[in-house]
Amino acid sequence: MNGKQWRPVEPLDRAVESALGRDLATLDAVHGAWQEHRNEFGRLEVTYPSHRTYRKHAIETGIIEGLYDLDRPTIDVMVVKGITRGADTADEEVTPGVLQMLRAHKEGLEMVVELARAGRPLTASFIKELHASITRAQPFCFVTDATDRYAQVMMDHGNFKRFPNRLRRPDGTMLDFAPPEQVEGEVRRLIDLYEAMTDVHPVVSAAWLHHRFVRIHPFQDGNGRVGRALAALPLERAQYPPIVVDGSRRDAYLLGLDEANSGDLVPLARLFADLALRSVRRELDESTLDALADMEDEWLLEEAAAPGDLDLVDQALRRGAEARMRADRLHDHIWHCLREACFDIDREFVDAGQKARVWTDRPAHHDRRDRWWRREIVRTARAAEHYACFEPRAWWSLLGLSVSGVDLRFVTSIHHVASAYTGVMAITSFGRIRIRGAEFSIPDGIFVETSWEPFTFCHTDDVEDRFEELWDWLDQSLAMALWKFMHLTLGG
Repeated sequence: MNGKQWRPVEPLDRAVESALGRDLATLDAVHGAWQEHRNEFGRLEVTYPSHRTYRKHAIETGIIEGLYDLDRPTIDVMVVKGITRGADTADEEVTPGVLQMLRAHKEGLEMVVELARAGRPLTASFIKELHASITRAQPFCFVTDATDRYAQVMMDHGNFKRFPNRLRRPDGTMLDFAPPEQVEGEVRRLIDLYEAMTDVHPVVSAAWLHHRFVRIHPFQDGNGRVGRALAALPLERAQYPPIVVDGSRRDAYLLGLDEANSGDLVPLARLFADLALRSVRRELDESTLDALADMEDEWLLEEAAAPGDLDLVDQALRRGAEARMRADRLHDHIWHCLREACFDIDREFVDAGQKARVWTDRPAHHDRRDRWWRREIVRTARAAEHYACFEPRAWWSLLGLSVSGVDLRFVTSIHHVASAYTGVMAITSFGRIRIRGAEFSIPDGIFVETSWEPFTFCHTDDVEDRFEELWDWLDQSLAMALWKFMHLTLGG
């Protein structure tokens, strides 16, 4: 079967940045808020959570490659407690061999971060050292010949490949990588092109560097792990946290790589932008004012700070207030969009000859129902890897649908990320489906995840400029809830 031939490393098409304009603007705004908050309050909070991100990367990068498989509770415990201590208390037994791999992956990422912080250039010798470190716990790898027959060989740690390697694409064709005799030259070309990309957005640089490295495939094995670690280099140089490609995004990641193999880097770069936004939220969530975020009384917040820090506290309070002003306007916009959707859904059921009840709801200001849906909102925030702060309040809006004894509740929530003082807020959504009177019904209903990435905004955003983007996000989320509603309960 015909395949895709190897071709030399290609420079970045700057149109990729233009295509990601809105994604990068959102990321930069939230990143700016994180940097501002960290710079101001770093002396109040002495611990930074980057090591949690490193541990998460170390675990997930091997899962992507199928080197091992760990259940989600075990991953969560090790991310928080540490690869060794976490493994001791995890639900699933983690073998010594897997622990060695995890530590190697983490140390490899730390090597890249140290290179960036030291201001040293990327070199071929560093890439070889990185490969040796990341793969040191892996004694063997497999090679294939032209007929796809496998043979096990010793892992050649830190040395470029001696045998050709290729990959079967989703459509069944073969993807050829750089021949062994071309690797040295292609790696030098990759480094030269990368070091010349001084004015490219770090997320786009990371996607380009990662894909072009993987497209060379300079090592016999371990290229994906080394490439994902290298992606942290342009990010760290711009003071962004590393991104983590976890198991839930594996398919999107592989598809993005394959699209890039065909010449379109935009899907992979957009995924990297989403992952970078998630990493920034995670860092913001855990590195700033955690101890103060739970204080509901502003007087307590002021008492907790030294006198010289009170002006910083005032700035944080002002950021929170500005973010809430924008949340009020976005909440009104969501309400308007859901009411329009309500009429459209009702008309569709009428046209189909089905009787349906469709309605919308939201709490008024200082309404006792402000705290409704708290458990579900926390669940959606946790899935997006941030803490949902309900102080001083949260905003939710609901679209309800009942048809033939089947109920859907589609709910959106606006809440602070990490604390009320970061200036960053997120909008999450979920659905709940309940079948009334059914023997197999679940008491709390069926929970429906309707979006992987929240709609994120900060106190500096011009909300009017983001109404169209919010509508697109809301439309996709609602469509997912309705699809589940029709297919899981009505068989439509």
